[in-house]
Amino acid sequence: MSVNHCGTDSIELRIDYTPGLSGITLGMTMTCRGELMDFGTFDTGSEPIVKTISMRGIPEGVCRINIFDKNGNIY
Repeated sequence: MSVNHCGTDSIELRIDYTPGLSGITLGMTMTCRGELMDFGTFDTGSEPIVKTISMRGIPEGVCRINIFDKNGNIY
């Protein structure tokens, strides 16, 4: 996973994965100060997943992004 800051109002999240993870659904949460700021699910295929996340309304500080599967395994 890589995170690129796209200016002041958004970040780009890119998720690369091994072929063994193709064909599954992954979940994503973003938290800041222990509060949920964004979430989503992604179906994996042959291409990396790219998601743009708006930073509007998210307070300054440390944000944490978790990627996980249906069994709760965190990547």
